[in-house]
Amino acid sequence: FFMQKIKPIVRNLKKYRKNMPYKARFLYTKYYNTLSIEENTILFESFQGANFFGAPFYIFLEIYNNPIYKNMKKIVVTYPNKRKWLENYLKFHNTTDVTIVEKHSREYCKALATAKYLVSNVTFPTYFMRKKEQVYWNTWHGTPLKALGRSIRNHPGNIGNVQRNFIHATHLSYANEYTFEHMRQDYMLEQLYQGDYILGGYPANDIFFSEKTEKEVREQLNLQGKKVVVYMPTWRDVLPNKKHNKQIYYIMQALYEMERLLDNDTVVLVKLHHLGKSMIHFSDFTKIQAFPSEYETYEILNIANILITDYSSVMFDFLNKDRPIMLYTYDEQEYMNGRSMYFEIKNLPFFQTNNIYELCNQIIHTNGKQEYSSLKKMMCPYDQKNSTKLLCEAIILNENTSKVKTIPASKYFNHKKNVIIFAGTLMKNGITTAFNSLLCNLDVDKYNYYIMFFQKAAEKNVDFVNQLDSKISYIPVFGNKNMKKREALCQYLYFRMNISNKIILKLLDHMFKTEAYRLFHDMKFDVGIHFSGYERKIIHLLPQCSKKVI
Repeated sequence: FFMQKIKPIVRNLKKYRKNMPYKARFLYTKYYNTLSIEENTILFESFQGANFFGAPFYIFLEIYNNPIYKNMKKIVVTYPNKRKWLENYLKFHNTTDVTIVEKHSREYCKALATAKYLVSNVTFPTYFMRKKEQVYWNTWHGTPLKALGRSIRNHPGNIGNVQRNFIHATHLSYANEYTFEHMRQDYMLEQLYQGDYILGGYPANDIFFSEKTEKEVREQLNLQGKKVVVYMPTWRDVLPNKKHNKQIYYIMQALYEMERLLDNDTVVLVKLHHLGKSMIHFSDFTKIQAFPSEYETYEILNIANILITDYSSVMFDFLNKDRPIMLYTYDEQEYMNGRSMYFEIKNLPFFQTNNIYELCNQIIHTNGKQEYSSLKKMMCPYDQKNSTKLLCEAIILNENTSKVKTIPASKYFNHKKNVIIFAGTLMKNGITTAFNSLLCNLDVDKYNYYIMFFQKAAEKNVDFVNQLDSKISYIPVFGNKNMKKREALCQYLYFRMNISNKIILKLLDHMFKTEAYRLFHDMKFDVGIHFSGYERKIIHLLPQCSKKVI
């Protein structure tokens, strides 16, 4: 009996020693509670540390090169195995006065807990909680074609950490009203988010307005006078137990046919996922080249005469160039199976084909400019050459400018009471049947209802989530609680050993207060309802995020 009870302690001690994200949760909690904000520090994290591309990089360049921000300490996040690449990348861009921290390291946890300004285009880890003094600017990454949030019909509940990050952000910036509307509605932010929505140009798109940069990069790559075709296919996940992906065979066939059919004045620059790149031998080609690793993606995209992609939202950013866009959708039916899209891809005004010979013929006979004016007006209304400068002035310097639109989240508050209901496991049993009956009889126009469940429950019961009334929002609980070591021991004693006293209850109270803040930031629901009644931890959580509990 004793060994059974002690096993969780041994297991968690091993995880603390060997698992960086697990250990980081405790380190971050320690620094969050003990360290003060560093006023002149800004942290940049792009694609969760996998690279340093997209909007965070261009915001970083503005902060680095603009003398207004000369006293700011710049911190960039990377994976441990990408550190050398990042050092070379920053050196190539003449930006060496930078602090690099590795994801989940001690230095990372300190920086995340203390930097005054935080910039991300995806999410920070599940243990992140924004301090009230921090400014968190989430740029997201482009204009979506594929559905997001609750519109992802095959995984509608897998949004916990994204939704949570949005709730914590002080600024959510979007390049157009189309993205703004979808993100706000599909992540159900209208009554949860309390910061500012920012509508302005997409930082990565500034480069499309620089003919000087285009000329310089062409010269650096010795591509003057060449027709440059950029091919950026969307990566498909590798199938289980398959060494190679079907996509690689299609890409390889496409590249060999391009090499054979295109003329000698055409160069194809290919941007692949690192798994796909490792499977293709670019030394076999003379007209086909991989993206040079020292350049940011949009620096190369800016020199393209033609863009070829399939389902990537990069097509919308490239509208700024007024140059031809082609979609090579060789697996459209298979790719779309089970996926949700905001509109039919066939309705886009680009040349589309699933035949490589038709694609090559189109490349050969395509030259010059091509405008998609109505789509460009919809997707790129704020893009201009100094969008990043204007956004930084609005968000970092807190200055007003007519070219950046700031919308307080309070504009969308309907001032109804907010009710949160914990739904249980969502399994097909009597409790869930009764809960569904309750939902069918709610007056969804009288109150704002939020259904709370653990994200794992939603993964197993997709139909439940998809069948919710669109007027009912939901919050998937994702990630572990932030705890001090003594609180972890307290949790073990209380929930595993059923030991309770004043000290344990006081520590539990603090721990669940922190958990409520991690999940909902400052949001306080008017009523919290524990419908199933079985989950003990929810009993402790609801009073910390609700004024009244049932």
